[in-house]
Amino acid sequence: MGPGREGSIIAGYPCKNAGMLDWNDLRYFLAIHRTRSLSGAGRQLKVDQTTVGRRLAAIEAALGARLFSRQTREFMLTTAGDAILPTAERVEEAMLSLARAVEGDDARLEGEVRVTTNEAFANRILLPSLPALRRRHPAIQIEIVSDSRMLDLGRGEADIAVRARRNAQENIVVKKIGVSAFGLYGSEDYLARVGVPTSLDDLDGHDLIGYSDALGYLAAARWMANVATARRCVFRGNTILSVAAAATEGIGLAVIPTFLGETDRALVRVLPGETIATLDVWTAVHQDVQRIARIRAVLRHIGDVFRARAGILRGEPTGVRAAST
Repeated sequence: MGPGREGSIIAGYPCKNAGMLDWNDLRYFLAIHRTRSLSGAGRQLKVDQTTVGRRLAAIEAALGARLFSRQTREFMLTTAGDAILPTAERVEEAMLSLARAVEGDDARLEGEVRVTTNEAFANRILLPSLPALRRRHPAIQIEIVSDSRMLDLGRGEADIAVRARRNAQENIVVKKIGVSAFGLYGSEDYLARVGVPTSLDDLDGHDLIGYSDALGYLAAARWMANVATARRCVFRGNTILSVAAAATEGIGLAVIPTFLGETDRALVRVLPGETIATLDVWTAVHQDVQRIARIRAVLRHIGDVFRARAGILRGEPTGVRAAST
């Protein structure tokens, strides 16, 4: 029975008009599945929520089956959705591989490059460096996605990742570009009010700023969680920048990257001799797109930026403003 005829089958599931489906239909289906919502799929695909809803209705009409259950706030796969998911993912991988193969020999220094990283690296390291990149390569457009999640480079969610965690996905090329150290900081006003600690024991009586569970994987977050046991943790943030901002406002002492603490004139480092945490910083890119000229150019730029900031990233003593006791 040919494609598009009554009784066609996708992944063992009978479909009314399976031959009418195309790659765009599957993109919408996968985006809804991964984000669990029409609005999330719209953001991912850069269309409005109404368009996503219309496309889903058309897909389900073509298949003659409901693909998602709407009984909860999240869109969850039905039996029919589960049945076509493996096929949709195989088609996605084939299409992405084809696109990467076509782009792989692109020697033009133009086009969009999507970089994913955390807020702190984005706002304090990469964004200030973009004017220099623009002067060097004016036809390259940069999109920075500030997200604590590890986006899927294999699925094209980003072109380049800059993370303090090594990417373990298959077919991903990683390169270490630096080391990021953490220090303990408080505002000048806070230290004037409460005093400057000279040892870990002196932290008794101080207000501490911690990290929420979302960042519990950070060694610095674990250090602060251990130190805060039986001490007052008065605030927790779910991003590094929110924790740093709380310290700047005088809420208490916080463990933050030295490249944030040393560039904030309101903050002073305390216990500079205390080893808290250091993280290796990596770039990651899919092996099929690393040859693209614009990707190579942006990777080189990012590497140069982190090398230029190596001292402050490592928290070297020559760059540290320690509190006087």
